[in-house]
Amino acid sequence: MATVMQNFYRAVSLVIISTLLVGCMSMAELEKSEGSNEQLITASHKAANELIRHSKNKILPEDILLASTFVDVNNLAKSSQLGRTVTELVVSGLTQKGYTVKEIKLRKDGGFKVRKNGEFVLSRQVHEISRDFKARFVLTGTYSTSIDFVFMTVRIVRIIDNTIISSHDFAIDMDKNVNYLVNIQNKN
Repeated sequence: MATVMQNFYRAVSLVIISTLLVGCMSMAELEKSEGSNEQLITASHKAANELIRHSKNKILPEDILLASTFVDVNNLAKSSQLGRTVTELVVSGLTQKGYTVKEIKLRKDGGFKVRKNGEFVLSRQVHEISRDFKARFVLTGTYSTSIDFVFMTVRIVRIIDNTIISSHDFAIDMDKNVNYLVNIQNKN
């Protein structure tokens, strides 16, 4: 009888330990998933901080910045849910620092063009919109995907002369959530 009870307690102990281990593994997976979701927010807010830090006081909190949607570096006429999301997150970081950001929705011809030498230039449309908003700067960005990462470049460009006054590069892991944001097709 004592052996039966010992075996019973061992079996119950194994079930409890197994349940706890499975629970711990599930918690670790949940924390990993939450961590990957946070990486996009954290990296984007850090980008906003770095843009301000590297602007060398050329941007003042009272200056108005325009924000354009970040685009695929391989097709500057194309963005994705990722490009729009990172734009929103960087704008959020800038506004949390006290900067005024106005969102602009550009027509299909886009807000910037690329010359044959690869140089970015702002389109006439951005110059016209900047006059309407009395904006001196525009926030722009590009992204490029690889198997493991998405590489982002964000810039603040002075509108009057197309001078890049601040730039920051970062990479985020290409996890399943980021992959989804890159590849989901617009439902519109």
